[in-house]
Amino acid sequence: SKSLTQGYAPAEQILGKPVPQSDFFALGRTFIYLLTGKEPQEIPENLDTCELLWREFATGISEDFADLIDWAIAPISTERPRDTKAILQRLMEIKFNVKSNGIKRKEIPQKVKGKKWGLVGVGGGAIALAFSLFSALPNLAILANDLGVDNHLSKRLNIAQLFYRIAILLDPKYHSPRYNLGVVYETQEQFDLAIQQYRNVIELEPEFAVGYKNLGRLYAMKKRRYDEAEIILQAGLSLPHSEETGYGIYKNLGLTYFYQKRYREAQSYLEEAARIKPERAAPYCLLGLLLEKVEKNGELYWQKCQVFAENDTSKEVEHLLFGLELD
Repeated sequence: SKSLTQGYAPAEQILGKPVPQSDFFALGRTFIYLLTGKEPQEIPENLDTCELLWREFATGISEDFADLIDWAIAPISTERPRDTKAILQRLMEIKFNVKSNGIKRKEIPQKVKGKKWGLVGVGGGAIALAFSLFSALPNLAILANDLGVDNHLSKRLNIAQLFYRIAILLDPKYHSPRYNLGVVYETQEQFDLAIQQYRNVIELEPEFAVGYKNLGRLYAMKKRRYDEAEIILQAGLSLPHSEETGYGIYKNLGLTYFYQKRYREAQSYLEEAARIKPERAAPYCLLGLLLEKVEKNGELYWQKCQVFAENDTSKEVEHLLFGLELD
C-alpha cells in the first residue's frame, strides 16, 4: 500500500505536512487513473521535473483539460490551484473554449470498465460524462467513493480515506463518502473526527438511519453523553431502516441504558436486538452483564455470548467476554 499512497499523495503529505492543495494533487492523480486505467506509479516521470508523463496514455481529451490536470498535480504545492474556486474558474474557461466536437469520448479502459464497484453501481457512461465537465463532478464523486470502498475493503485505510476526501471535494453534498470516512476514522480510533463526519451525514441526509446509529453509539461509548445518545438513537429508530440498522440501534440503545443503570429499559432493547439478529453475540454478552448487575442468573446469555462470539472477534465482544464494561 505504500507505493499506492505515494502514487496519490504529494511529497508534502508523505512528509506529514499536508496543505489544502494536497487534495488537488490527489484529485488530479485520480483523473489520470480514470482516464488511462493506469495507477500513477505505473506511469513514467520526467526525471528532471518530476512531472508525470501520462498524456500519451489518455488520447482523445482536450489539451486544455489535460493542462488543468497537470496544474492540479504540480510537484510543488504552491504551483497548484489555490482553492476550488480556481479550479471551477478554469473549468468554466475550458467549457466556453471547447467546441461541440472538441472533446472526444474515450473508450473506458478495461481496468476501470471491468471493476466491481463497492457500494454504488456505476454504468459505463461515467467516464464519458467526465468530459461534460460540470455535470461530471457528481459522477466522478461516485467513482472516487467506490475507489475508496474498494481500498477500504482491502484494509488500505489511508488510501480509502484519500478517495473519500476526493469524493467530498467533488460533491460536498454527497453523503456516502462522509459516512464511509467516518467509519475509517472510527477504525483508526479517531473518534472526534468520526463523530464530525457522522454529524455531517445526518445534516445532509436527515433520514439516513445508519448515521444516527453510529453517531449515537460513539456518544454513548466514547463521550459518555448518554442523554444525547438516547435522543439521536431514538430519532434513528423512528426513521425507515434496514433490519441490520434496526439491530444496531436497539443494541446501542440497550448499551446506552446499561451505562445509565436503567437496566429494565436496557434489557428490553437488548432482547429486541437479539430477536432481530439471534446469531449476534453482543446483545447476549450485554444481557449477561446486565443480569449480573441486578444479581440474577445470566448463565444462559453468557453461553450464547460465547457460542456466537466464536465468529465475532470485534473489540466490543472481546471486552464483553471478559465481563468488562466498554471504554
